[in-house]
Amino acid sequence: KHMGSVINHYRSTGANDHLLCVLCGRFTKSQRRIAREKASLDTKLYIDLMTWYIKESTHPAYQGLTPPENCPVPQIIEDPETDNNTDESQNPDVENQYQGGTYTFTSSNDPTEGTGTFRSNAGFASAIMNQSSPLLLVQGGDYVNNRELLLENVFPAQFPFGRGGPKMKRRTKISEEACLQHFMKLSLPQFMRGDFILVVLTMINRIRSFQTGLITARASGLSERQTFAESISTLTEEQIRTAAENIDNKIADDSPAAQLLRRSDTSCRSIGYMPASASSNRRLMYGLC
Repeated sequence: KHMGSVINHYRSTGANDHLLCVLCGRFTKSQRRIAREKASLDTKLYIDLMTWYIKESTHPAYQGLTPPENCPVPQIIEDPETDNNTDESQNPDVENQYQGGTYTFTSSNDPTEGTGTFRSNAGFASAIMNQSSPLLLVQGGDYVNNRELLLENVFPAQFPFGRGGPKMKRRTKISEEACLQHFMKLSLPQFMRGDFILVVLTMINRIRSFQTGLITARASGLSERQTFAESISTLTEEQIRTAAENIDNKIADDSPAAQLLRRSDTSCRSIGYMPASASSNRRLMYGLC
């Protein structure tokens, strides 16, 4: 449904099956050999894995997919070895170490101090009032609805049967944050991969940022005959959610819930690696706090 949707979308676009690996810069002979080996792909193993996921695993992300008949083989593009692109080996122990891949997230979906993980103050205020959770957004294409995105569908190697994610219903209830923290304590190799750790850390940061959310509003009634407390005490969760959606979509709405959201200001603590957090810590340091 999710990983499978991406695969089906890629097939439907008519994109070619060529995977190109380009070697750029200077290499020693050993480094060039390592790069070629890392670019190799066991196509039979890949097809066997995909077939098992589709036919045997009952993983919901692969239901209804057609097993692949072939797998594209990566092609290496490189210039012939010359004195300009080949270095003499000086320290093989250091030069021949492979440090792995680099994983990054786009900053476009990072929580901000004013609106959290939402597009507007109204959406953030509505979420705080309704105690909803922040979303996990993995950029790279809108192939599936972000609100339905499950961790176990993004990482089938960690959850081969599509079960065990933080949102799974359990007999003993456990919070998403505690579940994610438990994943980080597991010694299984698939849970110690850099890509998985990055996503889990981002999810935990977003949850903690959301938990610090505050709403401030002017203490005046929404009508002349009611106090502020009386005005908001009659609002329902559905009224607040509908008003927030109308404000985000620029639909005229003069209901008490919409008036409350327009008067409200929201704020939350920024994630540690964001510029806003660095600026705040810098002020504390210069203020000797």
